[in-house]
Amino acid sequence: MSEPTLPPARAGIVSTLKRRSAPYLAAAMLLLIVAFSVSSIANVKADLSSATTSTHEPYTVSLVSQVETAEPAADVVLSVADVAETANAAVVTVYTFVDDGAFDSTFPRVEPGQGKNPEPGASDEPTPFGAGSGWIFTEDGYVVTNAHVVQGADSFVVQSSDGTQVEAELVGTDVFQDVAVLKLILEDGATVPGVSTVGDSSAVRPGDEVVAIGSPLGEFTNSVSDGNVGGLDRSLEVGNGTSLDNLIQHDAEISPGNSGGPLLNMRGEVIGMNVAKVETAGANGATVTGLNFAIDGNTVTDIAETIIANNGSIAFPYLGVQTQLTIQGTVVAAVEPNGPAAEAGIEAGDVFLSVGDVTIDDENGLMSLLLEHAPGDTVTISVARGDAEVALEVTLGTRPDGI
Repeated sequence: MSEPTLPPARAGIVSTLKRRSAPYLAAAMLLLIVAFSVSSIANVKADLSSATTSTHEPYTVSLVSQVETAEPAADVVLSVADVAETANAAVVTVYTFVDDGAFDSTFPRVEPGQGKNPEPGASDEPTPFGAGSGWIFTEDGYVVTNAHVVQGADSFVVQSSDGTQVEAELVGTDVFQDVAVLKLILEDGATVPGVSTVGDSSAVRPGDEVVAIGSPLGEFTNSVSDGNVGGLDRSLEVGNGTSLDNLIQHDAEISPGNSGGPLLNMRGEVIGMNVAKVETAGANGATVTGLNFAIDGNTVTDIAETIIANNGSIAFPYLGVQTQLTIQGTVVAAVEPNGPAAEAGIEAGDVFLSVGDVTIDDENGLMSLLLEHAPGDTVTISVARGDAEVALEVTLGTRPDGI
């Protein structure tokens, strides 16, 4: 990448952000958020709702917030070091900022040796908010990362592996699959340092060796770890009837700050994007290791291409209800007047049973099943109403902005 000039104040903030994290590495071992962010997704549990109906023991899930060369032959397997060398130029660190002076509590507010905390809002400069990882998707500067890395932030600085920093703007997000796209603000004639090669994640098998690259703590940029695929098509519930689906389970070490970084096969191709890890399980909170998760690469690519093609706009299906999890299941707490659910005859107190032919349960939440459809689709939704089961035809609407 040519050397664009980051505004001095912003460059100083990024430098300060990185220096501040050093004395706090020991405390960071207790962090649950893989990207330093305060997103609503970023510290979730399998039993997030106090009224969860899951019968499983609770476990804690933490979201973890190249130069184009001739591709190796299909039968060539690189070493871990070769994979890192092939892919690293396209792996970036994403620093996020807010403009209102609100300081993210995951960042220390006192410089080492400084006598007092800075006053919130005392400066007109943006305030450091968080850090995560990402990877350059296209030659014209589109960068892919996790939605929870950028959630709540007002501005962004992307740092490449050689330390070059470039400001970026948010193009769009898919909060349900935790994918976001940024666009580098490149000066005339500037080029990106590299573009990731995307592989076919459908070819991944349990046992395959994989490499993760990212920036733990936002400090140790472009760190490399390796491991093996433990399973495919995993799903993690993140609350509100939604789940992260199409996940690759692996044991390549990831830490806070790795969110959005690529998971690579042994040809240096992106086959997933790191997003979460399970840290504790069971009623006694036993520590779990090696349960790390990446969003399936084909899924990420499809979503990123949709975001770019639609200039950030994605149409999500909309039912028009408020729900509550109880021991009976997913219960309708309120129905939006004149919304899709109201027009179909869904009533407050109904308990959702199924969408189409799929039963709503721990593995298939209501929202996850709805997201398999598009606005305008008509689906059969079954509900329990008193002692009766009622099947209703619902034509889904488009999710309004801000919901």
